[in-house]
Amino acid sequence: MNWREFIVTLIKSLAWAGTVLILVFYFRKLIKEGLLMLTRLKYGDLEVDFAHELKQVEKEAKASDIVPQGPKTIAPTKKDSLKFLEDASQLAQQSPELSVGFAWQAVEVQLLDSALSLSIPQEEIALRHPLGHAHILLEKSLIDLGTLDVLRKMHRLRNLAVHGAHGASPISTPEAREFIALATGIVDKLRAATAQVRT
Repeated sequence: MNWREFIVTLIKSLAWAGTVLILVFYFRKLIKEGLLMLTRLKYGDLEVDFAHELKQVEKEAKASDIVPQGPKTIAPTKKDSLKFLEDASQLAQQSPELSVGFAWQAVEVQLLDSALSLSIPQEEIALRHPLGHAHILLEKSLIDLGTLDVLRKMHRLRNLAVHGAHGASPISTPEAREFIALATGIVDKLRAATAQVRT
């Protein structure tokens, strides 16, 4: 191969790379929207499927006395965990991914409320992530290790639903409703534990 053939080969290689970059840049919005609709992640040996993971988390929740429940009929006056669950139920049909986000928000709000019910300085609680609030509740024996594990896995499912992943399939409305029922069970368990602390 002489230097001219080398340059021609190099230009051909660069042309393909340049074309791919231009296409990715031009269609970046569509690609991003497509990735947000994915619910199965496969990277190397790691594979996470929302439906399969949800079933596993539901089994573990039952072992920790968390009972999935349907939507609440109570009309809360403030944006508390019950209001987020209500919003999640209303969104499940038109936007399953968003409804999963709202259901997890209900869990986060309830974790914070439960942590604040304890005699711990608010500054310490405010600096923690919601799963950090769960650790506080575990330390105070308001939840068990099984519940903490369910919370971790639900958080991962929430991230998978809301942020999507390469190679995933869309979340269905029934899957979103199952996640909401699981979140409702967690919220009920936390509310019951918090009520015992406050009495």
